[in-house]
Amino acid sequence: MGVEIERKYLVKEFDPSEASEKMEIKQGYIFSSEGRVVRIRTYNDEACITIKYRKGAISRGEFEYNIPYEDALELLEHTCKEGVLEKTRYIHNYHGKRWEIDVYKGSNKGLIIAELELESETEEFDIPPFIIKEVTGDGRYSNHNLAKK
Repeated sequence: MGVEIERKYLVKEFDPSEASEKMEIKQGYIFSSEGRVVRIRTYNDEACITIKYRKGAISRGEFEYNIPYEDALELLEHTCKEGVLEKTRYIHNYHGKRWEIDVYKGSNKGLIIAELELESETEEFDIPPFIIKEVTGDGRYSNHNLAKK
């Protein structure tokens, strides 16, 4: 089992030319209740199923497994009834940390969120200049809630 310790931030603007990687993501939720989710995601030409549950203030248990791409497309279409979100993810390295910058599409167009995975809940790090404010723990910015839009 993995543990995900993640912080989220709103971004005003992000210059994609500053990214080291780019991927197109579609994701939907088969199940979500009381801090537990089962998610399907495609990214570029790969796919996975992920199970997460709340462990601490910003920590979650995480199990992630690759699945066939065609299976993921079918699951997204037939089991994610609350909606499927689409976003472009850019990877930006800043002061030794790997930031994931998600630029949302569709009904979430205009929203940009930066995520940073940490080794511990108390780890210190530098914040890039494009960050507006922290939204870790604000349910309005959870991908599951954004998929419902």
